[in-house]
Amino acid sequence: MELNLKTHFKIENKIPFHVECSIAGAHEKIAECKKQILQAKRIRKNRQEYDALAKVIQHHPDRHETLKELESLGKELEHLSHIKESVEDKLELRRKQFHVLLSTIHELQQTLESK
Repeated sequence: MELNLKTHFKIENKIPFHVECSIAGAHEKIAECKKQILQAKRIRKNRQEYDALAKVIQHHPDRHETLKELESLGKELEHLSHIKESVEDKLELRRKQFHVLLSTIHELQQTLESK
């Protein structure tokens, strides 16, 4: 009977130790799984941000097209500046001609009045 008690005592002591080891191992696995879940969430969030940015970028023209359009707009602006200059020169000429016309009319009126 004494042998049975010693064996039983050894078994009882081993089971809790074994259970404690299993519990500790389970806690380690749980902690590792939590880390993996957090990392997976971070990766998923980054992927979603990347996809959102990619969609925004897709709506904009690429650099080559943008530079080409800027060059075209620059040429158009230069052309319009020349047209504006030309129109301003014509307007100035018309003002001078109008001034000469008014002066001539005034002189003619004075000539007619003096006769």
